[in-house]
Amino acid sequence: MSLRRDKATLYICISMDELELYTSFFRALIGQTFYALCRGETDRNTPVVTFLLDEMPSLKRLDILESALALGRGYGVRLWMFAQNFGQLKEHYPNAFGFTQNSYVRQYMGIDGELALKICKELSERQGLIDGRRKPLVEPHELTGDAFRDLTLTIAQGHPPARVVKAYGFAEYGDRIESAKAFDCSEGLLKVPS
Repeated sequence: MSLRRDKATLYICISMDELELYTSFFRALIGQTFYALCRGETDRNTPVVTFLLDEMPSLKRLDILESALALGRGYGVRLWMFAQNFGQLKEHYPNAFGFTQNSYVRQYMGIDGELALKICKELSERQGLIDGRRKPLVEPHELTGDAFRDLTLTIAQGHPPARVVKAYGFAEYGDRIESAKAFDCSEGLLKVPS
């Protein structure tokens, strides 16, 4: 509960080799933490706890994530999940497209053919200015081609879809990135000098 009460941050950085060994431990840790944060009545004013799950499909199927997407907002639990490609989600979640539909914000990069078709249907249509005909908002070949090479398709619930220019953090902020190994980590806490 200190994640919420003390606005604490817990970072778990693990190599892919180690993750293979400890997958069941991390699955249990995520599940138990979620259930602990969702006890009692819902309260939308409670401080938010955000789970950042990079390489989320590496944890295999986590039923708790589907529950967390549906129920977590009411308890101040937010999930940010990252996957390299849609195929990884399909491998572990039979309704992978439905799984992503429950997310408040979805961002797609490097879209493949099958996913492009589904996204185009979801994005609906627009009326042509010249001929007045209904046309797809974006065509599948646009999503998979050069037009989106440096863009991220961002879809947020209740907002029109957006084409967002990719920002490469290391290229823009690389000179400000420092290794944490140089800082004092005694007592399990990272102490950053002022």
